[in-house]
Amino acid sequence: MARAHRNRPRRRLRRARKPRKTWRLTRDRNELWREDLRELSTELQKRHKNPFFAITKENWEKSVAELDARVPQLSDVEMMTAFMRLVASIGDGHTALQVRSLKPGMRNYPIAFVWLADGLFVAAAPADHRELIGGKVTKVGELDVDAALAKVGSALPLPNEASRRNFVPTYLALAEVLQGWSHPRRGAPPQSRCAAIFPPAAVPPAVIPRRSRRPSNRSRRGSG
Repeated sequence: MARAHRNRPRRRLRRARKPRKTWRLTRDRNELWREDLRELSTELQKRHKNPFFAITKENWEKSVAELDARVPQLSDVEMMTAFMRLVASIGDGHTALQVRSLKPGMRNYPIAFVWLADGLFVAAAPADHRELIGGKVTKVGELDVDAALAKVGSALPLPNEASRRNFVPTYLALAEVLQGWSHPRRGAPPQSRCAAIFPPAAVPPAVIPRRSRRPSNRSRRGSG
């Protein structure tokens, strides 16, 4: 009996396949953003030693309520920049919404700026726009450069002028940050948002479509 049992062909046992996980959005995006907003407000007050040293709790709660009411009118990118500005409003240079560490990473346009005493200049550009290096930035979209720098700066915790000049030019090259502030007209083509830059030579200003090149995904890891 034992020998006969050993001679029987063995049947391969197949493991039952686990059902694939399917992720379904059971709640609408407005509810999800409002939940994030509530958690942000609660956790910031819980974790920060003194969150209301620069603003009052009443003003904070008013800002949270106003943003909650605007959720349906704002895009996801606009909500992200609104969160940045909300956190920066407490006035603590060491407390910020680290959007650059989000997954997937934020996208950088292939251009870099430096803020000098006499204005904002192009420090690096793609090979096909090398002539712009050293050029002075005069406009970002429909905003003059000072207004654009002020808008981006309002979303960052900047305790002093040195911090402004260091961080604002970096965030000015992030696609999502610019999109969150641009408020384009409904149906307007992306090419209508552009940056006018005066090259260092005495030539007419160059106009670069803000989306003339597809921004590349860039994560925080390895970016320094």
